[in-house]
Amino acid sequence: SVSHFRYTGSDGEYSTHGRVRIFNSTGGVLSTTSVTYSGTTERAYTVNPGQTVKAEFTVENNGKNTHYDITYGIYLSTNDYIAKCCADVRLRGGTLGSMHPANPWTGQFTVTLPDDLVSGQTYWLGLVIDEDNSISEKSGVNNATYIPIRVN
Repeated sequence: SVSHFRYTGSDGEYSTHGRVRIFNSTGGVLSTTSVTYSGTTERAYTVNPGQTVKAEFTVENNGKNTHYDITYGIYLSTNDYIAKCCADVRLRGGTLGSMHPANPWTGQFTVTLPDDLVSGQTYWLGLVIDEDNSISEKSGVNNATYIPIRVN
């Protein structure tokens, strides 16, 4: 699975979590703004067309066995439904090494945004894990997530 939340620590016996972030190419967190869509208000990161960013996502193996060479794709969408079909644009992809069921991992994925993004427009930068559907799963509905971005 992939999530737009990250582990931030603990509070007594409970873990605490925050939203994943987007960083500039030198590691600084980008500024944010609020965007509202479909009745939901979320924090969106402010980006520029053609900018190289590092998007943070949390990946977890919810199964019983370690998996290797897990494929992923980074997509740009005009809505919060990230899919490897439709009008979503695949910006890059790759493979992750091994994923053991007991070890969630939060990492950064470097991607360069297209030069033709429209100023003032909200997009969603997303990650699809197990992009080639090579892992046998009961359900793959948790294999994609997003971070809203707003173009300067």
